[in-house]
Amino acid sequence: MSCPGHYSDLVRHLIKNDGILLFSKTYCSYAKKAKEFLLNFGVLFRVVELDKGEKGVAMQVELSHISGSHLLPQLFVGGKYYGGWDEILKLYEEGKFHDLVAPYLLDIYRTDNRENLWSYRKNSL
Repeated sequence: MSCPGHYSDLVRHLIKNDGILLFSKTYCSYAKKAKEFLLNFGVLFRVVELDKGEKGVAMQVELSHISGSHLLPQLFVGGKYYGGWDEILKLYEEGKFHDLVAPYLLDIYRTDNRENLWSYRKNSL
């Protein structure tokens, strides 16, 4: 078994090196909502499912030390912790989410005209 510092290094490496990173559990309804939201928003992101594999529990303990929260999902953008599902929604409702994730948008979603973007999504669903 690896030492606890190994998990801390692993979690910190993931956070630092992935643009948008979501820590999740496959059965968590809030995590499912967050993943669906990110997919529909059109951003490139990585998901770490903490209930898959034997490292998940230790990684979640380390994650709680880093973020200060034991709840999931947990969203990191550019190495910074932004919170869970409620915080994601709040950022979106305040109009801050688009600017936060703009560098990670897929090319089809890159636009300054949000009405056209919404129209495209609505018509393509």
